[in-house]
Amino acid sequence: MSITICDSLDSELIQTLRYDDEKLTLVVYFHKSRSLTYLNVPSEVWVDFLEAENPDEFYANVLKEEYDTQEDA
Repeated sequence: MSITICDSLDSELIQTLRYDDEKLTLVVYFHKSRSLTYLNVPSEVWVDFLEAENPDEFYANVLKEEYDTQEDA
């Protein structure tokens, strides 16, 4: 199992990302102390997110639109 964390995004919305390549989950931690877990996210999407020129646009147009989520407590 491999969990990768990214906390160096240039984002107004997102503080940290955590990707689990075994469970295919991507947890998005927002600056406002809220987090969402996205399910069944392929590793290619994780890499695309990290390489995105605008992470906020990638989040809104790809992750938010195409993947199921569960709100974390």
